[in-house]
Amino acid sequence: MYRNIPDKKPAQALQRLGLGKFAGKDALDAMIAENGANLSGGEKKRICLARALLRDTDVLIPDEPLANLDDATAGMIEDLLLSIEGKLLLVVSHQFTEKKLSSFDNVLNLNKALPYRNNLVFIFFA
Repeated sequence: MYRNIPDKKPAQALQRLGLGKFAGKDALDAMIAENGANLSGGEKKRICLARALLRDTDVLIPDEPLANLDDATAGMIEDLLLSIEGKLLLVVSHQFTEKKLSSFDNVLNLNKALPYRNNLVFIFFA
C-alpha cells in the first residue's frame, strides 16, 4: 500500500471482514500466491475490500463485494458497507438483500430498461 500502517489496523480490518485467520502477526506476513491461487474467491474479494478500507479514501467503489460469499458472510459484508459513514459509497453488485437496499440514499437498477444506447452510464457529482 506504499505507506507504513501499524499491524493493528490491517488486523482489525481483516477481523471485521471475517478473515481472522489472516489477522495474526505471522499471518500478516504470509505469502499470497500469484493471482491469489492459495485463496478462495471470497477471501480474495474480502482482502481487496480490507485494502480499500485501509486506504481511507473519500470515495469507495466496491465491485461485486458479495460475489463468491456464503449468505452469512455476504450479510456481514452488507452490514459493514452500510455502516460506512462520511464517504461516497458506490456499490456495484448483482446481489444485495432487497430489504437492505432501502438503506442507500439512491439505487440505480440497471436491470430496468435503460433508455440509453449500449447501456453506457456516466454518473456526475457536482
